[in-house]
Amino acid sequence: MLCPFALASAQALTALGLDTHLEQLTPDRLFSLDMVVHLAAGTCTISIEANGPQHYARCCHADTSSLPAGAAEPQLEHAADLAEGGGDAAGGWRTVGSKRLRDDFLRARGYLVLHVPHWEWDALGGDRARQEEYLVRRLSGLLLAAAAPPAGARRKAPPGGGPRRAVRATTAAAAVEEMRLLLAERQRAVAAAWAPASNGCGGGGGAS
Repeated sequence: MLCPFALASAQALTALGLDTHLEQLTPDRLFSLDMVVHLAAGTCTISIEANGPQHYARCCHADTSSLPAGAAEPQLEHAADLAEGGGDAAGGWRTVGSKRLRDDFLRARGYLVLHVPHWEWDALGGDRARQEEYLVRRLSGLLLAAAAPPAGARRKAPPGGGPRRAVRATTAAAAVEEMRLLLAERQRAVAAAWAPASNGCGGGGGAS
């Protein structure tokens, strides 16, 4: 069952007009995803993960080079164990290894993966407009990065890597365009909703 944080994220995605599905299994039924957004006629699939404190940890020793020779591996401090429920990436918090491995498995299955850290969502203060703007910004950045040519694109691609990456970039570019059109349509709807009120406010001085 999704937490309120994830449900609020899903509601904001739906309000944006995105094709959003909750708690969806991967086709091989090995992974359950918090939220899945389909773009570009279903050819671009984004897994959106609402990450609570249990998904983050940080090393107790910021500089591991200071550890004595032969010392044990530095201990990890888990955000879920702290009274304040965690911090932010600037404070040294990183996604735990099991989550990173899971992301790699999802990407290998063709998903784009977007994490929504709990501290970033909390900072929006429950404001739906800010939540939607945040998700648009994060999704747009993810799609633009996926659509961009890989570093060193002029060099010969490794066997088996080029065509798949090209197809993925093409579908991501189509998804970028779809999101742009969805947002333009939403902005027109918002403007139309405000137009009657604006006209009413400004129409008091026409007749004498």
